[in-house]
Amino acid sequence: MGVVTRRIRKLGAIPRRVVVADDSAAMRTTLRLLLEDAAPSLEVVEAADGFAVLRALDEGPVDVLVCDLSMPVLDGRKLLRMLAERPDRPDVVIVSGAPPEPGEAWQLDTIRGWLEKPFDPRALIALVLGTPPPSAQTGS
Repeated sequence: MGVVTRRIRKLGAIPRRVVVADDSAAMRTTLRLLLEDAAPSLEVVEAADGFAVLRALDEGPVDVLVCDLSMPVLDGRKLLRMLAERPDRPDVVIVSGAPPEPGEAWQLDTIRGWLEKPFDPRALIALVLGTPPPSAQTGS
């Protein structure tokens, strides 16, 4: 289980709207429930592919995108390249079964972190909410 973190663009700003993008309905539901339990005021939108993420962005501001890389139709890698062109791009937490390749997706300045599956739910919550990671918290 690995966690790679990067800067948080909106440090201290609590996200209001998060999109979880994964082709697995079970994973989307799990991510949504974890985030809603951690932050009940958070609006969590589910997306089965990259096009659904783009539709969610068109419907209103998205603060954080939790994104799998392997999705049908428009996968996470292509989606991240498209987001790099958008001024309204959200911060991104990548959830993947593999570690990042050198340079892969890291050209986007809004990557908050990369979690390898299986991951510690506390690490996901910390990355999405912009709080210290579990290892930096007292008593973790």
